[in-house]
Amino acid sequence: MTALTRWSWIFALIGGALLLAAGSTWFVTGTGEGWPTRFAVGSALSLLVWLALDRARLADLVSSRAFVYGSGAWLLIGLAGGLAIGGYTLARKHDETWDFSKDQAWTISDHTRSVVAGMEESVTVLGFFRKQSEAQRDFANLMRLYQEAGPRLTVQYLDPLQSPRLAEKYDVTTDVGTILLERVDPATGETKSRRITTVEEDAITDALVLLLSDAEHRICWSLGHGEPEPDDEFDQEGLGAFVVLLEGANYQVTKTRIAQEGIDRACEVLVMARPSAEPFPYEREAIAAYVAEGGRFLLLIEPLSVPDLAADLERYGMKLALDLVVDADPRNTFMGVSDPSVVVLSGENLGSHEITSSFAAAVVLPGARSVTPVDPPPEGLKTTVLMRTSPQAWGELNAEGGAVEPDPATEVIGEIAVAVLTEVEDPAVLEVAPHTDVAADSPLDVVGDPGRAVPADLAPKPGGRVVVIGDSDFLGNAALGLGNNKDLGLNTLAWLVGETAQIGERPEEGDKLTITSLGEAVSCLVSIVFVPGAAMALAAITLLRRRFL
Repeated sequence: MTALTRWSWIFALIGGALLLAAGSTWFVTGTGEGWPTRFAVGSALSLLVWLALDRARLADLVSSRAFVYGSGAWLLIGLAGGLAIGGYTLARKHDETWDFSKDQAWTISDHTRSVVAGMEESVTVLGFFRKQSEAQRDFANLMRLYQEAGPRLTVQYLDPLQSPRLAEKYDVTTDVGTILLERVDPATGETKSRRITTVEEDAITDALVLLLSDAEHRICWSLGHGEPEPDDEFDQEGLGAFVVLLEGANYQVTKTRIAQEGIDRACEVLVMARPSAEPFPYEREAIAAYVAEGGRFLLLIEPLSVPDLAADLERYGMKLALDLVVDADPRNTFMGVSDPSVVVLSGENLGSHEITSSFAAAVVLPGARSVTPVDPPPEGLKTTVLMRTSPQAWGELNAEGGAVEPDPATEVIGEIAVAVLTEVEDPAVLEVAPHTDVAADSPLDVVGDPGRAVPADLAPKPGGRVVVIGDSDFLGNAALGLGNNKDLGLNTLAWLVGETAQIGERPEEGDKLTITSLGEAVSCLVSIVFVPGAAMALAAITLLRRRFL
């Protein structure tokens, strides 16, 4: 053992050489895999053997006065400096960001990340801001996150006062903040652009979507059955705020009355939201014909309403009862609301479909009805449950009778689906009524002429999609901002039109900390003057005490 101790310095020498080799190979190759890792492991083992063999002498050396006040102190300072430099180098090589803020203010949403990652064309972002202004710092921080999400985004920071020609070219008349997004159309060579004046993630992402999209998606909003007007932004139960979100993206919402106009084949999605009056049989056949030709249909249907329309949905592989879903699980209730029909769905209550898979919060349904997939599904249809309740739920059939209690004899009890989608693989299963020739001035026979709105040149094809959600109030002006409600609506429309890049969770409105000029001055003094000054004062006091005491 004495011989090993005498020659233990060889292990220290080998360990140091291997450590130097590990650092050199890592610097040359730019990766820690392979030989750098092998050298580092060998160095660690050699140094551990040296420390174990020579521990007694090292302990005496470290505790000696000469080491503490002399070369040992410098050695420790050197080691600390080496560790700091090594840590900084590793951090530069492997840059990672962790966002611990309450509202994830330093993280972009899944929706934005999906849009940027899915970009197939390069986009240039021009930010016109006063140099070193708070708005420019916010914009730069946000753009850094965008650029981390995808490689096709180029950002230029411009000061209108220092770049007057560019400011004039782009008609920028203020230095408060103007953002322009540009791309070159590969087909025509034409430069297309979008302009916004706010440093907000949702506004920038919406502008990016509009810039990258070659066409607007036409959404036909059904009226004539008691549905709310799409432009009602003021009534709490109106859906105008949601329509504004659609129009802020690449959607064009137009009104349609199926009874008088039929369904235009140019409609990419037919939306029927909260019908309170039954559509005529020929209107239901018109919808079936539209879906059979590959159309997409979104129905937001309220509890205890339109039983004939609900019964007709069985052709799409769904069964709807005239009930009101009540969930007794306290985890699925809305805090501060005693009404158990207000259902909160999250986590395991959400299906694995791409529409809902990114939701981190919850969907709040102010009142829903059951939407159950037919089991087994009809041949030629593929059904998927988007949302379901807890096992403690039931479908209340007597919701207007006062106290509600589950009745096993007549009511569905257990996990209840409240949103289902259907993909049509064989349109023949929809059994669309044949076209009926009816004179324009003939009296309306809603029973005898179900095919009067079916196109004479009906051309069925696979690809139709139907989404039925047993509630519409979750998209109302009052509830739109709750949890993932708006994400459910926007993702559903994006899936129906095939815009998968727009599917994801949108950013939430976070709390903004506003610091006054006085607060900024105090923060600056504390961090730059008081804290370093206190450290220097303590060091001076320690030095004086050692010298004179």
